[in-house]
Amino acid sequence: MLRLTVYLILAIAILTGGTWITTYAGHIVIEWTGSENTGYEISLHTLTALTILAFCILAVIFLWRLFVFLSASPGRIAASLKRRRQHQAETLLAQGLVAVAAGEMVQAGRLADRVATAIKDKTLEKHWHGVAELLQVQAAQTSGDGASTERRGRALLENPETKPAGLRILTLNAIRQGNTTDALEWAQQTQKENPKTLWATRMIFDHHATEGNWKEAEQILNKATRHGLFTRTDIVRRRVVIHTARALEQEQAGARKSALKTAMEAVKLDPEFAPAATLAGRLLTEDGRLKQANSILTAARVAGPSATATHWACGLCGHHADNWHAVCPHCGQFDSLSPQKTSNRPDEKTSTHTKPPPAPEPSPLSDDLRGPPRQPDDPGPTTNPSLLK
Repeated sequence: MLRLTVYLILAIAILTGGTWITTYAGHIVIEWTGSENTGYEISLHTLTALTILAFCILAVIFLWRLFVFLSASPGRIAASLKRRRQHQAETLLAQGLVAVAAGEMVQAGRLADRVATAIKDKTLEKHWHGVAELLQVQAAQTSGDGASTERRGRALLENPETKPAGLRILTLNAIRQGNTTDALEWAQQTQKENPKTLWATRMIFDHHATEGNWKEAEQILNKATRHGLFTRTDIVRRRVVIHTARALEQEQAGARKSALKTAMEAVKLDPEFAPAATLAGRLLTEDGRLKQANSILTAARVAGPSATATHWACGLCGHHADNWHAVCPHCGQFDSLSPQKTSNRPDEKTSTHTKPPPAPEPSPLSDDLRGPPRQPDDPGPTTNPSLLK
């Protein structure tokens, strides 16, 4: 509505001006005075002068538009070529990903080289060079070329946008090469660059846990808790296992008070975790605190089969162990042992002709947590469950 109003006002002004000029038409005289009383005089009718002025204004506008168009043409041509190369790079990248998924590593490498060739523009190179390198690394990684993977992975570190991917690729390549030291260093560098990287935090934690460095493992767990990397259930479980493992080491070192304190911390976090409850119950029983020991052992026994387990099996490698361990003795996996019954053990056979006698009710105290062996003449503290009631 406003635009229409403006147009009407302009039309009325033009008509009014034209009517006034037609009514009061005159002449416009232009004089040029030269030397020695010589000069020129031009006399134009008003309408003629206005017509010439209008044509001059239109000519200036046209020339200005032509100048702007010609000066912007190189940029338009460059932008058009850039869009064309970008579209070509996207097409080649998609074909390269398909080739990697199909296992055609040679074709994927060729397409990655073509992507790098298509991005000659510096602006495109900034965004697409890393993508081309990633495709080349993926092709080398899938083909098992460790040297090429490491070389191209290090090249990714030069670009801040692809540096996180380069660190992870170098870590995985070091693991495949069996170089755990370099893999740990790359993971630590990744965590230093970005403390919220989950895979690096898990790897560093698992390393410390496998080595039995419980203090360092708990420090990593505290950092992960601050950054919200693990769920609450996962954090509690890891802390319970760490406290139980530390309590066992403290007991073996002769620090019974510290072992009991650490075991009670684990029981407080998870009363249903049988290894911690069994250790705490035995230490309390040895101190004569039978009622508290019975309460802890009862809670663990009711929780599940782990309190009455006769052996433990690793969920990763299937290794069977007589005692509970925080780390699998065979594969080194943290918190992978699960409780098993005697009838589930693969090396035990049951006769099909005679019915085996019922197994006696096992004690709430697992054999692996009964402490060091005693002399024959030392009866030791009572561990009979019936006497704990």
